[in-house]
Amino acid sequence: MHENTIETWFDSYGQDVFNYLVYYTSSIDVEDLVQETFTKAWIKLRNYGEIENPKAWLFSIARNTATDAIRKKKRPIENTVRNNDLLNSLESHLSVEDKVQSNEEKRRLSAALFALKQSYREVLILRGIEDLSVSTTAQILGWSESKVKTTYFRAIREIQQHLQGGNYNGLVR
Repeated sequence: MHENTIETWFDSYGQDVFNYLVYYTSSIDVEDLVQETFTKAWIKLRNYGEIENPKAWLFSIARNTATDAIRKKKRPIENTVRNNDLLNSLESHLSVEDKVQSNEEKRRLSAALFALKQSYREVLILRGIEDLSVSTTAQILGWSESKVKTTYFRAIREIQQHLQGGNYNGLVR
């Protein structure tokens, strides 16, 4: 029974977990982390009854798995973003003149994202890139909804400061 559940979840959320881990780690080891995430979920599922929000539960496991992997390697997260969803989303809010400089903007935005402290980066990834709701983000991070909203607002403000007043207000939800 649990095998079918995990297979269904992998089909439904595997790509989302993969994308999240790419942003979270900027690592080429993401496939291994996805596999480890679903293996842990399969093992933990035996101890749980019904999982109310499987995507949030899987993201929580993925986050913990990635954090453990980063600690084991004792390496800082690289300053690259491999998936351009956030960058493209931000670009759509730029003027025509700014689009001409899109490569520079992407580089600056990537650097600014990874210059943020981890809690700000996490909430920006979940809310701004993965487009998750406040409640789902709170569930994944183990925070209250008000902390998610406050941290997200502060993260937007700080990334704007890193970008020297760039107009990225389209991220605020």
